[in-house]
Amino acid sequence: MERLVDYLAPRGPLDWVLKTALFIAAINGLNLTVEFAMNGALSMSLLAHVQTTSMVAFPFTLFALSIIRHQHRLQGQLKHLATTDMLTGLPNRRELLRRLGEERRSFGAFILLDIDHFKRINDRHGHAVGDTCLVRCAAHLSGSVGPGDVVARYGGEEFAVLARTRDPAALEALTTRLCEPFTCTVAVEGLTVPMTLSAGVVRADADLGYAELLRDADAALYHAKDTGRNRAVFAPGRPAA
Repeated sequence: MERLVDYLAPRGPLDWVLKTALFIAAINGLNLTVEFAMNGALSMSLLAHVQTTSMVAFPFTLFALSIIRHQHRLQGQLKHLATTDMLTGLPNRRELLRRLGEERRSFGAFILLDIDHFKRINDRHGHAVGDTCLVRCAAHLSGSVGPGDVVARYGGEEFAVLARTRDPAALEALTTRLCEPFTCTVAVEGLTVPMTLSAGVVRADADLGYAELLRDADAALYHAKDTGRNRAVFAPGRPAA
């Protein structure tokens, strides 16, 4: 049903005209078929029959297409809500894992990131400031990746990046950009909060399964935190050069 609505929903003026004509032609064809089946002949000329049917079908066709278009918009809104983190505007964990499962072989690496000492920010400044810092972190990550890379909020203060590149040097340059210290300025509070990130990186070159990829990234992230934070560690625990 979702695919049918997506196909039938008008998307522009020309599409409205074409689909209205298609609907009316289908109604005319159905009406002619029924009349021939019941009576064996038309009760009026073909032209008169088409004109009469089209006049009756036109307003009902517009009404039906309007409902379909409204349903299509609702489906788009529901999909957006289901796949987007409302605070940061990034894809959420559900959407990230869907893409990781369906498109894993098109990505070169999976990077799991965590804001260092984020609990301190919430404890010292409150959750409103913490939320502002999460939004700032999302902007920092989105501005650091390349075309085709995917940035998502993994959960809490954790983010993830699906990187397209398979070149080791380019991947290390990317992780360096991602882990560069940055600040979050909270205008209302008059605060400037310094922020750093730790990262665990798994190259997708190895034939790792879905669960193993997540497990190794998580282990590398914890290793990065245990060995000083504000750094990237490549699984299985090898620091980036």
